[in-house]
Amino acid sequence: MVSNGQSGKASTLIGRRILIGSAAILLLPGTKAPKNNMISPDDAFRGATSGRLLLIDIRRPDEWCETGIARPATPLDMRRAKFDEILLSLVGGNRARRIALICASGGRSSTLARRLRSAGFANILDVSGGMKGGWYSKGWIDLGLPLRKYCVAP
Repeated sequence: MVSNGQSGKASTLIGRRILIGSAAILLLPGTKAPKNNMISPDDAFRGATSGRLLLIDIRRPDEWCETGIARPATPLDMRRAKFDEILLSLVGGNRARRIALICASGGRSSTLARRLRSAGFANILDVSGGMKGGWYSKGWIDLGLPLRKYCVAP
């Protein structure tokens, strides 16, 4: 028989194991991390091909050339001078236009999405996993979504 002091510790330990195990399930490859303002590569593809959203590939030109870009994406290097102005032009001045950002694995697009929301863009989405996939999500390429070659002369 377990004493009262030990049963409390055992119960806490079991609870922690269940919590840690549940969190690990959420982080398995191919599962979605629960985040706001995220969109899966599949949904981004469907939205961009239907015209419901504008998909912007924010990676560098050498990255575009290495992997190609998503077939419905518009390439716009996030380091480009006047990035916000160019983006605003692409959406016809409509800061409420639905825009999905894609990078290599989701890090840069997540950071840029937050900055653009702060700058008044109302409907910015981040493509989970980006082009190559992240630690919690498959990317555009992993999912076999369509690509097109895109190399810019230096």
